[in-house]
Order: sequence, then C-alpha cells, then structure tokens
Amino acid sequence: MTVSGLAGIALRSGQLELVTIPALGGKVSHLRRLDGREWLWRSDVIPFRAVRPDASYLELGDNGGWDECFPNVAPGGAPGWRDLPDHGEVWSQPWDMVVTEHDAGTTLHGVVRSTSRPFELRRDITLLRDEPVAHAAYALRNDSDVELPWVWSSHPMFNTPPGTLVDIPGLRQVRVNHALGGDVPAANDVLAWNGGVADASGRFTMPDGGRWAVNMRWAVLDETGKIVDGDAVMLLCARQLQREGRLRSNAIVARRARQWASHHKLPCVTAFATASGPTSAEAVRTLRAQGRRHIAVGSWFLSPGPLYTRQAELAFEAGAVAVSAPLGAEAEIAEAALARYVVAAMDLVDLEPVLDEEPIPARHLSVVGA
Repeated sequence: MTVSGLAGIALRSGQLELVTIPALGGKVSHLRRLDGREWLWRSDVIPFRAVRPDASYLELGDNGGWDECFPNVAPGGAPGWRDLPDHGEVWSQPWDMVVTEHDAGTTLHGVVRSTSRPFELRRDITLLRDEPVAHAAYALRNDSDVELPWVWSSHPMFNTPPGTLVDIPGLRQVRVNHALGGDVPAANDVLAWNGGVADASGRFTMPDGGRWAVNMRWAVLDETGKIVDGDAVMLLCARQLQREGRLRSNAIVARRARQWASHHKLPCVTAFATASGPTSAEAVRTLRAQGRRHIAVGSWFLSPGPLYTRQAELAFEAGAVAVSAPLGAEAEIAEAALARYVVAAMDLVDLEPVLDEEPIPARHLSVVGA
C-alpha cells in the first residue's frame, strides 16, 4: 500500500488498523478503529513526503501522525550535542521494518541507526488480536564505549474534535510552557488539573471552535511539595491556528534572502531562533560545508535578550566570524511598523458611503516586509 505516494505497511487486528511509513521516520500515519474512528490528526497544509536528515520539523515534518523524537526534542538537544536538529534525528530517517505474526496478535518491528551518533533505536508496535489495544515497546543500544546522553519522546498528534474527552488519571498539576490565543493562561502559570484545566472529575472536554493553543508540562511535586519540571508534555490545541500565515511569513523571509544572495552574488541561508527552521549554527555549518570560511550573521532581532545571545553564541561556535547587533530603535523600524498598521487599519474604514456616490479606481498596494 502507499500513503501520499510513499510505501506504507498496514497492521490489522479484529478492531484496529495501524499504518506506518518506513521512509518517513517510521511515522504512524493512521491509527483507527475499523468502524471508522481515526485517532491521529493529519495536516491539510504540510504533506507527507520524504525529507533530508537536516530538514526543519516545523516546516516539513509537523504534518500529523505519530513520530519519534530522539536523541533530543528541542533544537540543540542533549548536553554536549548542540548541533542536533529540532525534534531529533530519527523522524527524518528511513527505518527498517518487518512484520511478525504470533498468538497474541501482530507486531511491527522497526529499527533505525543514527547517521551521526553511535546508537540504534528499536520500536515494536503490537496490535492485540482480540482487543482494541496497541502496545509500543522501545529499546536503545549504544554501540560505543562513550556515555550517550539522550532525550526521547513519543510524538503522537491526536485527532481531537469538539467534545473529545482528555482523561489523565493521577495528574494533579500542570505548568504552562506556552500559550496562544485569547482567554488562556500565561506562560509559567501553575494550574490544578482537576477544577483548573479540567473539570472537577479530572476530564477536559475539547471546546467547540475557538483559536487557541496551550502547551503544558506535567508539574511533578518533590517530597516538600515544590513543583519541579515534569517528564512529559501535553498539548491541548484546537488546531485552528493560522499555520498558513506562519508558513507564508517564513517563505517571504526565504525569498528576500534569495534576492539578496542573487544581487550580491553571495550565498545566504535563513535561520531562526525558534523551531521554525534551522538555527544560526546549522545555517553556518551549511555554508561551511560549501567551502565558505568568512561567514557573517545578520541579526533581525529588535533588541538584545537571551534568544539573541544564545543564537550569537551558537553562530560563533559553528565558525561565524561576525554577528551583527540587534536592529535597535531605528527610524526605519518604526516606519515599517506604522506602514503595517496602516494596511491593517484599512479594514476598519467604512467605504460604503463613498461607494454609493461614485466608483473608486482599483487600488494597487505593494507591501515589502516580513
């Protein structure tokens, strides 16, 4: 079978079907009941397709299903490995897979080897023959004598239409990492799960409509009752945020970079301080791999801060010879912000009386910015 033109493997039990794509990091593209319920969300913006090992997860891999993050999740990764890509290595690498039948059901055995680290990750997913249950078991092997720091996360994106109940037995508190939208908690807020996020019984019901997203980390209590970082991340998201707008903004930045490179006849690689794409260090290494040795990094940060400082450090460590200062309080920045406001404010102008009197010639508006 194929999924979006990629070879897939399907497992079926009496009640479930599970489909994986070996070439796409062993992604589980479907987990559904045979009576029709699909448990995994799929993007209608980012297609399933094979990608380069250094590809941006947010731009090319954040398309739904169930991925594996290893040996890191955030860009930079495990201690001592600052060059690891966002969401790790294994989501973008092809896996070797084989299916076995046994008395309990059917098992899909998957294995992937790192191209840059001495590890082998195994995942066995078993569909029980007579129950609507899928079991996943993992094993990690280090083929070197060197200690291997790592972080692993299973990364399923669940299909949660309005009315879906989220029930996590035993969960007491959560700490908010990020929040978007209106009427949402602030970052670093600590909330009770029962009666705070969920109802008094501990169940959270996905609402009908709305544009919001809340990224929360399970808040683990130590013996004194103090909240410390947890081990798992839960994402509650209506999936109605404007991903298309974010992709368009990044595309504009990349297009401007290509125009600059063409005009000056110098290579130019765009980089981002968040998960939107390659870090400054990854961009510098890309240029060094092309034989470039005198690499300068131009900053689009408005003001200094931890993100700017960290990206500058990463760029220098990767081999950059210069990093520009933040843009600062320049007149051009204020003019650009004002121009963007004027364009947005045009929606607030009532043109109906004018339209009743005489036709208005078509407006020609060109906005350059990102």
